[in-house]
Amino acid sequence: MGFVVGLDEVDRTRVAEVGGKGANLGELSRLDGVRVPPGFCVATTSADLPAAHMPMTSCPDLLAKEIAAS
Repeated sequence: MGFVVGLDEVDRTRVAEVGGKGANLGELSRLDGVRVPPGFCVATTSADLPAAHMPMTSCPDLLAKEIAAS
């Protein structure tokens, strides 16, 4: 899994990866009659990036590239 995950890819089984809010939005987006705008989650694994290898200035660039690709 990358650092950016579309709501259409998540459900409650992936709460450890995307957090509770993300997982619940993924679940809601599948219910008939519930309107959830298209969106994405930043995976919890992004917090595991070691700061020494990923300067803070490049982290937003990495996320922006993944968002654009999804």
